[in-house]
Amino acid sequence: MKPRMVYRKDISYPDLQGMRVMLMVPNDYYRKKLFGLSHAYVAQAMRRCGIDVSVLSCDIWSYDDIEIAKIIIESGIKIFAIGALFPMVREVERLCRLIRSLVPGATII
Repeated sequence: MKPRMVYRKDISYPDLQGMRVMLMVPNDYYRKKLFGLSHAYVAQAMRRCGIDVSVLSCDIWSYDDIEIAKIIIESGIKIFAIGALFPMVREVERLCRLIRSLVPGATII
Protein backbone atom coordinates (compact mmCIF):
# COMPACT_ATOMS: atom_id res chain seq x y z
CA MET A 1 0.00 0.00 0.00
CA LYS A 2 1.36 3.39 -1.02
CA PRO A 3 1.68 5.96 1.80
CA ARG A 4 -0.67 8.91 1.53
CA MET A 5 0.88 12.38 1.42
CA VAL A 6 -0.53 14.84 3.91
CA TYR A 7 -0.08 18.56 3.28
CA ARG A 8 -0.47 21.12 6.04
CA LYS A 9 -1.78 24.53 5.18
CA ASP A 10 -1.74 25.94 8.70
CA ILE A 11 2.05 26.23 8.98
CA SER A 12 3.22 29.46 10.56
CA TYR A 13 6.63 30.96 9.86
CA PRO A 14 8.68 33.12 12.24
CA ASP A 15 8.77 36.84 11.52
CA LEU A 16 12.36 37.84 10.74
CA GLN A 17 11.60 41.10 8.94
CA GLY A 18 14.62 43.28 8.26
CA MET A 19 17.21 40.52 8.29
CA ARG A 20 19.39 40.49 5.17
CA VAL A 21 21.27 37.36 4.08
CA MET A 22 23.42 36.51 1.07
CA LEU A 23 23.50 32.88 -0.05
CA MET A 24 26.73 32.09 -1.88
CA VAL A 25 27.38 29.25 -4.28
CA PRO A 26 31.14 28.68 -4.65
CA ASN A 27 32.70 28.02 -8.03
CA ASP A 28 33.28 24.31 -8.61
CA TYR A 29 35.30 24.88 -11.81
CA TYR A 30 33.24 22.28 -13.62
CA ARG A 31 32.50 23.17 -17.22
CA LYS A 32 28.79 22.33 -17.05
CA LYS A 33 27.13 25.27 -15.28
CA LEU A 34 23.76 24.67 -13.62
CA PHE A 35 22.05 26.53 -10.81
CA GLY A 36 21.43 24.04 -8.01
CA LEU A 37 17.91 23.95 -6.64
CA SER A 38 19.10 23.54 -3.05
CA HIS A 39 19.98 27.24 -2.80
CA ALA A 40 16.65 28.17 -4.39
CA TYR A 41 14.76 26.09 -1.81
CA VAL A 42 16.69 27.66 1.08
CA ALA A 43 16.14 31.17 -0.34
CA GLN A 44 12.39 30.58 -0.68
CA ALA A 45 12.13 29.27 2.88
CA MET A 46 13.97 32.36 4.13
CA ARG A 47 11.71 34.67 2.13
CA ARG A 48 8.66 33.07 3.75
CA CYS A 49 10.10 34.17 7.10
CA GLY A 50 10.45 37.75 5.87
CA ILE A 51 14.22 37.66 5.31
CA ASP A 52 15.65 39.72 2.45
CA VAL A 53 17.72 37.11 0.57
CA SER A 54 20.13 37.56 -2.32
CA VAL A 55 21.93 34.70 -4.06
CA LEU A 56 25.47 35.10 -5.40
CA SER A 57 26.16 32.22 -7.76
CA CYS A 58 29.91 32.22 -8.36
CA ASP A 59 29.79 28.94 -10.29
CA ILE A 60 27.41 30.08 -13.03
CA TRP A 61 28.94 33.52 -13.59
CA SER A 62 32.57 32.60 -12.73
CA TYR A 63 33.16 35.78 -10.72
CA ASP A 64 36.72 36.63 -9.77
CA ASP A 65 37.67 37.98 -6.33
CA ILE A 66 37.39 41.63 -7.37
CA GLU A 67 33.85 41.20 -8.67
CA ILE A 68 32.82 39.23 -5.56
CA ALA A 69 34.34 41.91 -3.31
CA LYS A 70 32.50 44.66 -5.18
CA ILE A 71 29.16 42.82 -4.84
CA ILE A 72 29.70 42.15 -1.12
CA ILE A 73 30.68 45.75 -0.34
CA GLU A 74 27.81 47.27 -2.35
CA SER A 75 25.23 44.97 -0.75
CA GLY A 76 26.02 45.98 2.83
CA ILE A 77 24.97 42.52 4.02
CA LYS A 78 26.50 41.15 7.23
CA ILE A 79 25.17 37.54 7.18
CA PHE A 80 26.50 35.09 4.60
CA ALA A 81 25.57 31.45 4.03
CA ILE A 82 27.75 29.23 1.86
CA GLY A 83 26.68 25.76 0.78
CA ALA A 84 28.96 23.32 -0.96
CA LEU A 85 30.06 19.71 -1.21
CA PHE A 86 33.31 18.42 0.29
CA PRO A 87 35.42 18.67 -2.90
CA MET A 88 34.83 22.43 -2.87
CA VAL A 89 36.14 22.94 0.69
CA ARG A 90 39.18 24.95 -0.49
CA GLU A 91 36.95 27.29 -2.47
CA VAL A 92 34.68 27.75 0.57
CA GLU A 93 37.72 28.56 2.74
CA ARG A 94 38.86 31.10 0.15
CA LEU A 95 35.44 32.76 0.09
CA CYS A 96 35.35 32.87 3.91
CA ARG A 97 38.75 34.59 4.01
CA LEU A 98 37.55 37.09 1.40
CA ILE A 99 34.36 37.83 3.36
CA ARG A 100 36.31 38.23 6.63
CA SER A 101 38.71 40.68 5.01
CA LEU A 102 35.85 42.80 3.64
CA VAL A 103 33.33 42.53 6.50
CA PRO A 104 35.25 41.73 9.71
CA GLY A 105 32.16 41.31 11.90
CA ALA A 106 30.26 39.14 9.41
CA THR A 107 28.35 36.04 10.39
CA ILE A 108 29.27 33.18 8.08
CA ILE A 109 27.12 30.06 8.01
